[in-house]
Amino acid sequence: GEIHVNCSVQSHGGRGNPAVLALNTASVGLRKYLLAPVAAVHLCLHSDGTVIFDPTQNEVQQSTAELFFAATRDKVVMIEATGITRYIPENVFRNLTKLAHAAIQQVIDVQEILIKDMSDELCTTTDNEGDRVALGLKSLVSSADAQSKKSNIVQEAYEFISMKFCDASLRLFGYQDSLCEQRLKDDKTQVSVYTGTLLSKSTRGRREHLLLTAIQQSLITKFKPTSAELSWVSEEHAEKLARTLSDQVLRKLAQRALFTTSSKYQVRADRRGLLGNGCKMIRPLNVVVPALPSVVHGSSLFTRGETQVLCTTTLGAPRDSMPISSPFHQQRELSGNINDVTSGELPVGCSRYFRNQEAMMSDFNSRKVKADSERTGASGTFDEMKRFFLQYDFPSFSKGEIPSKNGNRREIGHGRLAERAMLAAIPPAGEFPYSIRVTSEVTESNGSSSMASVCGSTLAMLDAGVPLKFPVAGVSVGLAVNKESAFDKDSSLDYELLLDITGTEDHYGLMDLKVAGTTGGITALQLDVKEPLELDILYDGLKLARQGLLVMIDRMEELSEKSSCGVISKLQPRPSLKKSAPRVEVVRFDPMRKRDLVGPGGAVLKQIEERYGVSIDLSQEGQCLLFGENHEMVTNAKLTVRDLVADIEEGQLYEGTIIEIKDHGVIVELLRNKEGLLHVSEISPDLSHPEGNYGVVRSNFKVGDKIDVVCTGVDPVQGTIRLSRKELGTGGK
Repeated sequence: GEIHVNCSVQSHGGRGNPAVLALNTASVGLRKYLLAPVAAVHLCLHSDGTVIFDPTQNEVQQSTAELFFAATRDKVVMIEATGITRYIPENVFRNLTKLAHAAIQQVIDVQEILIKDMSDELCTTTDNEGDRVALGLKSLVSSADAQSKKSNIVQEAYEFISMKFCDASLRLFGYQDSLCEQRLKDDKTQVSVYTGTLLSKSTRGRREHLLLTAIQQSLITKFKPTSAELSWVSEEHAEKLARTLSDQVLRKLAQRALFTTSSKYQVRADRRGLLGNGCKMIRPLNVVVPALPSVVHGSSLFTRGETQVLCTTTLGAPRDSMPISSPFHQQRELSGNINDVTSGELPVGCSRYFRNQEAMMSDFNSRKVKADSERTGASGTFDEMKRFFLQYDFPSFSKGEIPSKNGNRREIGHGRLAERAMLAAIPPAGEFPYSIRVTSEVTESNGSSSMASVCGSTLAMLDAGVPLKFPVAGVSVGLAVNKESAFDKDSSLDYELLLDITGTEDHYGLMDLKVAGTTGGITALQLDVKEPLELDILYDGLKLARQGLLVMIDRMEELSEKSSCGVISKLQPRPSLKKSAPRVEVVRFDPMRKRDLVGPGGAVLKQIEERYGVSIDLSQEGQCLLFGENHEMVTNAKLTVRDLVADIEEGQLYEGTIIEIKDHGVIVELLRNKEGLLHVSEISPDLSHPEGNYGVVRSNFKVGDKIDVVCTGVDPVQGTIRLSRKELGTGGK
């Protein structure tokens, strides 16, 4: 039967992950059904090397790595690790797992004490036979003997089938007559990409079905209801029992064949290893980037064997970011004020500033804004915002099935893993203020579609021009175990690790280790096991996954450069965004000038948005983000905003328009609401005219002319602005 465990959170004080307490409590509740107590721990690592157990949400956000670890006293059960801000080096991950495993020993001690103190009524099994006697019902003492016979018949069926179909099971997992001799195992064999032709998933599926049918027929023939072995079974249930036995027998037979072919012959079910060590081979890779027309901001088609994903990247406005909402999320406290910002850049409104994109970017990356945006993506605001989204779609046609009416938890879990794997590579909002949405649609699946989504997402974002901190790839590692050695306490466990596993190897193997990362370390890791696993096996699998990641990144670099005709070179983003991509410009200003930009009732802000077709986001700290589809209109809107919020500073060069000519000089409009006087004496000492100063002004300037001027002073009381052209070395037009 099924066991359902319901854990509900009644209250949360802010510290620790409720899932840890739920798992530890469930372990005690399921004490009669578990082989050993299981405990969990949640920890995070900070940049200074500090490890915090049961961290608060704020401590997690400030960390560089996060680990959820579950294990028995001596073996691991589940691991989920992510690099919050950057990748996790392999040696750091090893140390974290050792600390976590040491920490849960105390939890298991407490569990064992609780189990020991449980009342006998809860710990003992129900006396069904005594209850039957009390009710005067027929005794079923003989059923125990029948159960013993049933367990014996399973082993007998396996021994019978293994002798008859051993060769067929080996061929199902890649054995061929040419591999008549055992290969010598070479641990120094390098990871490589298989270049041959794979045996298709459908072909292997048909062969597996044929083997299952043959096993069923053999069991039905051998174990007839009239035989002594099945005398306790009615005739109507005999065939059903034989079919049930065939499923159990096939699984044991397939697990043994998987280990034998991989460890003894180094071949795989899809033919990898015929010309080398198939256990360290990655299925053939293919990359198409871009995969869709240029109307899509970024796209890629990533194929690994029979697993294929189509990834697209869409860039959106900063306001498309989503506030982080969680019942366990706490508001982050920010310290500092706007006066802490380094003021070494040119002021807005200066014509030199207009022509210097780097000045604008350096101003946006000021210490306060960068500290606020590095973690959350919120550009200068106090709100926690999520600006990167990854949607993982696993349609039923990708695995040849009819859609199910029920929700697919696989899509949620795998999408979350892929998103967290990419999160560490997303540039901060200060460098790339867009909201980013990646969609990964699995078009064909035969193992590790989530890790293929990581590879495809990297390529799609590079095609969209997203300046990733580093390229990220993903790969999975499986495990084939010799079940016979598992019961021998005097010998070590005999096992074989399999790189880049297929669906069949995942089904019959004992481990699915998904590792995403870059050349420097791990960005996300997830471990699923069917039985508790020793840590040493995990570390060996991590080492193999590391080698596979390096090979995959090199191969992705080669294929993407070839497919994009050099646009994406060395896994760097395309030089500029596509024409279809929207544009974002940033203006930084004194927060005291915000009311000049907003206007009464927001009239000025709405007018700018309507006139230029842009959306504007403002922060309390003096940051204006302009977003629009038309690059020219966004640039014009940026100039308008700068004119509204800029101040005139002495010694700076400005471009202005002459709006009035007077006898003693000209009136120049520098910004939309700033006017200054260019006195005739500040034009040039070399200019002269028979009509005097009036003639000099009239002969050289007219209303509507655009001229460059330098601010020589601003009256602190009246606010009048004095201008000059002497420093420019020219007086006339």
